[in-house]
Amino acid sequence: MIDTSETSIQSISIHHVAVNVDDSGVEYSTNPVNVDTDHLHENLLQYFLSSFKTPEFFNFKMPDDNLELNPIGNLASEIFLDPLSIHEHSKRIADHLYLKSMHPKIKSGDLLVCYFDDVLIEDEMVSAIGIFKNEEKESFLKLLRSGPDYHIQVDQGIAVNRLQKGCLILNTEKEEGYKVCMIDKIAKEGDAAYWKTEFMSLRNRVDNYHITRDTIQATKSFIEEKLKLEAEVDKADEAQILNKAQEYFKSLDRFNETEYENSLFEDDNRRLEFQNYKREYEQQRSVELPDQFDISQPAVRSQSRVFKSVIKLDRNFHIYVHGDRSKITRGIDETGRKFYKIYYDVEA
Repeated sequence: MIDTSETSIQSISIHHVAVNVDDSGVEYSTNPVNVDTDHLHENLLQYFLSSFKTPEFFNFKMPDDNLELNPIGNLASEIFLDPLSIHEHSKRIADHLYLKSMHPKIKSGDLLVCYFDDVLIEDEMVSAIGIFKNEEKESFLKLLRSGPDYHIQVDQGIAVNRLQKGCLILNTEKEEGYKVCMIDKIAKEGDAAYWKTEFMSLRNRVDNYHITRDTIQATKSFIEEKLKLEAEVDKADEAQILNKAQEYFKSLDRFNETEYENSLFEDDNRRLEFQNYKREYEQQRSVELPDQFDISQPAVRSQSRVFKSVIKLDRNFHIYVHGDRSKITRGIDETGRKFYKIYYDVEA
C-alpha cells in the first residue's frame, strides 16, 4: 500500500495540451507553480494522491530491455537524477502527450507534472513523479456575503476528490521499468484508453495482484468462450462454477492449480480443457499464470463483478445464484415453455 502521510510536494509544473488534430500544440508555462500555503499544499496532496488506493502496480515497457527506449520512462530517469530539471522535462512530457492525443474522443486539458518527496511504498521511502491530466472542469457555487446579505456566483474548477487521469512513478525497481501506479477514470474500452498504452506505455507488473486477477479473468473467459458452446452446460452450471471459484479465492491464502481445478470441475476432460485454455490465454494476452502463488485479496475484491452469477430470463426475471446447484433445475413443460424450478428452505 502507499502511505503519503509524510509526503511533500517539491514542484508543480502546468501546461495546456491541445488535441493533436489541429495546430494548437502545447501552451507552456514559464515557471513552476508556487505552493505558498499549508492549506493549498494539503488540498493538492489530496487531489493528486488520495485516489491511489488499490495496490495495482505497473512497469514501463522496455523494448530490448532498454528503459531509454520508453519516452516517459527515460524522462523519469533523467528527472530522478536531477529533480531541479523537472520543469524543463515537463515540457517534453507535454510534447509526448500531444503526439499521442490522436483519438477523436480525447479532449484538450491541463497537464500537471509534480515531484514528491517521502512516499512510503511497502516499507520503502522513495521520491516520486506525478503526471496528471484534467480534461473537464466542474461548476460550483460561491456564496459571497456583503454585510447582512449574500449573493451567489458560479465558477469553474477542479474537485479535489475527483482525479481524472494520473500516474505516480515511484523511484524504485528501475531495472524492471520502475514501479508505477495509474488512474484513468474517464476512459472506456475502445475509446480514449491511450493514457496507459499510448502515452505511458505500461505493462502489468508480474506480482500476486495481477496474477490473481488474470487467473480469475481466465476462469471467466473459459466459461464464456468454451463452456457456453456446449449444450449440456446451462446458466445454472456456469453459476455453480463461478461460485466455487469465488469460494476458493476468498477462503484460501495460496493458490494451487491442481486443487483449484479439482474444486471447479469433476470431469478429467474438463480439467484438461481448462489447462489447455490457460496456456492459450497466457500466449494471447502476454500474461503469466503460474501453478502456485499467494492470493491477493485486494485483487479478489476488485474482481467481485466477475463472480456475479445472474440468470437473465427474457425481460421478466433475473435469478441470482449464490450457492447450491442442486436447488435449481431447468426444464421444458408440455407446451414447450422453458422454466427453472427453485427449491428453498427459508423465505427471507
